[in-house]
Amino acid sequence: MAKYSEQYGSLRQEWLGGIPAFVCTARTANGIVPADVTNVDHAGQIVGITTESGPQNDMVMVHLSGLVYFPTPVFGVTRGPVMIGPTGTFVTTLPAGSRFVQQAGIIIGSSELLLNLDSTITLI
Repeated sequence: MAKYSEQYGSLRQEWLGGIPAFVCTARTANGIVPADVTNVDHAGQIVGITTESGPQNDMVMVHLSGLVYFPTPVFGVTRGPVMIGPTGTFVTTLPAGSRFVQQAGIIIGSSELLLNLDSTITLI
């Protein structure tokens, strides 16, 4: 957790961890990892979305809130809520085996997301 900055009205923060770009992330004792709704340890630990990749033990920028622009269309729909899925992905329906559910934000275009992390609901 090195620094905060604002870009395009988004709050950003640097985190330690080797992780690809444009995945939803969860905080762990060793930095950030791709968030996974099938891992109950990630419930309540969602941080944001990476916008760049970085090798292990390097700092990567994570958007905490605000508009996130993806380099190519990633959403099959153009509007509506999106949830966190497995391996840092975003889904519009909850996958089988999910241990918690958390809305990541609202899709406002095929390659645009208004990131606004909602509360975590743990499933039994």
